[in-house]
Amino acid sequence: MANPSKKLKIEEDNSVSGYLHTISPVKVSKKNTRYFNATIQSGREEYHRVVVFTPEKRDQFEQAASANRPVTLRKVKRSISFADPDGFDILCTSSSNLEVSQPVGFFPRGPPDAGPVTVENVLGLGPGQHVSAVRLKILAGGAASTIVQLDDGPRELKEFRVCDRSGQTKLTLWEEKIVMVQDSKSYHITNLSTRKFGEKTTLTSSRLSTITEIEDVGEPDMLEPCVDLPKITGCMPRPTKRSLAGKKNLAAAAVEECTKEV
Repeated sequence: MANPSKKLKIEEDNSVSGYLHTISPVKVSKKNTRYFNATIQSGREEYHRVVVFTPEKRDQFEQAASANRPVTLRKVKRSISFADPDGFDILCTSSSNLEVSQPVGFFPRGPPDAGPVTVENVLGLGPGQHVSAVRLKILAGGAASTIVQLDDGPRELKEFRVCDRSGQTKLTLWEEKIVMVQDSKSYHITNLSTRKFGEKTTLTSSRLSTITEIEDVGEPDMLEPCVDLPKITGCMPRPTKRSLAGKKNLAAAAVEECTKEV
């Protein structure tokens, strides 16, 4: 049960400031209400679940989360959290506003107890976000491996179709990590980062990634069809002429961007 001081805070204050994390895709409730979720960090180690009932504001929330800048959610409602009876959830309605905040006195940090994220959570992230852990199934039909020439020599990459019960996306593995997975098997994979391929968020491994085989994590009710894709896809937005200076070709520049650790 919430303590009296926290109850008073909920009743008297209708705004909250901090950093936004993990913006989910738009969902539909059993009552046919469209909404999305987020997490707001309101202190060094204080986090609250956010439920937003205005899907048209999702882009605004995602941009704020990607920028890692503090924001203030105004005219919100607060609800006792079923996940944390001593805490509360933040409810954003049509009258709620998201504003840039003054410095809040602490740095952005993802929830430490979040554990592996689902594919649904990944799809709600912007590019360049760190993903500490995922549990994925490798699907058949990934692209063939590709050798790319970088400044430090040739490197091999391969794109895989992956999923869990919540959704489907793509995963790029590099070098020795390519042979650590097999079609139709599931894995716990750590230290990944996100990239954008068109409108879809995908994952790529880093030098610190680990891969461990686990029990089958399942598949969504409907899988996307397997289609032929370009060998180099979705790493980063198209490089500018300035970023391409000194590069031998566009593919090498794009792939080099993928190697940058988040």
